Amino acid sequence: FHIQGANTKILLDNEYIPNKNDIAEVWAISSESRNCDAPEAVARVERAVKTFTDNFSFEYYYKKIDSTLRGHIALETLTVLNLLNYDAAIIFPAFPQEGRITIGGYHLLKGVPIGRTEIAMDPHSPIVESHVPTLLKSQLDEKQAELIGTLDLKTVMNGAGPILIKINELIKNGKKLIVADAASITDIEQIALAIKKCDKKLLPTGTAAGAQVMGKIWLA
Repeated sequence: FHIQGANTKILLDNEYIPNKNDIAEVWAISSESRNCDAPEAVARVERAVKTFTDNFSFEYYYKKIDSTLRGHIALETLTVLNLLNYDAAIIFPAFPQEGRITIGGYHLLKGVPIGRTEIAMDPHSPIVESHVPTLLKSQLDEKQAELIGTLDLKTVMNGAGPILIKINELIKNGKKLIVADAASITDIEQIALAIKKCDKKLLPTGTAAGAQVMGKIWLA
């Protein structure tokens, strides 16, 4: 967001209460929750969101996630959705510039399923499941798992219009965590355009690549 020209401030302390008179177009806060257990991760994300909702009135929110899928992505994202009272999150973990793409729900690192890379041996947050919807379901209870939907690459490659139609269809069917394929920055750009055009409250949830694209749209 800073690269896009926005006055941006980053909070490194999850307990810090920002001054309402501080001038910034964009605020970011690190929950440092990647390696926590699930209850602590949810508590930290709750504090982070409430720091903003209690002190500001923002037009947009972006949920940053790790491009190698580490951390409690499903629980954290669902927590943000519930606190903001948003309709759904569009989760796109691809970071094409770093060789990280999602095809058929499978997350690949330079063409290799993420669960077959060195990420599977991470001492704190090993990722052994490469299929993103399956990974997210493993972090939820049975009822919450039903909230997961998918946006396939064929739809994404057809552009923002078909993407928007599919998103609305999924939300109508009760899906709140929608995993989107993306193999290029162009794919992420089309997803972002669909998010902008949608009349539902959507939470973009992705990597630095997604933040760069959303920044171009929001700050235009």
